[in-house]
Amino acid sequence: MAEEQATVQIKVTTLLKDYLEWVDADAIEFLKEKERKAEVKECIEALQPIMEKIENGVEEEGRLWYEAHTEGRKLWETLAKYALRDIEPTSKGNSTLYNFLSAATEFEDILYGLESFYRDHTLHSLWVYLIGELG
Repeated sequence: MAEEQATVQIKVTTLLKDYLEWVDADAIEFLKEKERKAEVKECIEALQPIMEKIENGVEEEGRLWYEAHTEGRKLWETLAKYALRDIEPTSKGNSTLYNFLSAATEFEDILYGLESFYRDHTLHSLWVYLIGELG
């Protein structure tokens, strides 16, 4: 007989809250500088209320997902910028990465309007990173 496994549901809002705590505690290696921490915290604080509305089933979800993508992209870009600078302070070509993310996000916003059960992919990579930090 197979052993039953407990299912744990992780909410994005919980991940964002936890990440803020980790940033404050200097647990994120590439975010120990005061300016970096402040910028990341600002991004999370803009994204958090949008994700709370989505998780609570607030109407106009399509509009909310557009806002989530806008604010989530800012967080994604900020984290990528500082992570890449931590690896190589003179890294170049980051704008190409950001342009790709912007184009992908715009395309996904269109897909949300076409398919009511569309599963987000652009922000998914951000959520996976946050889950990895649980670790």
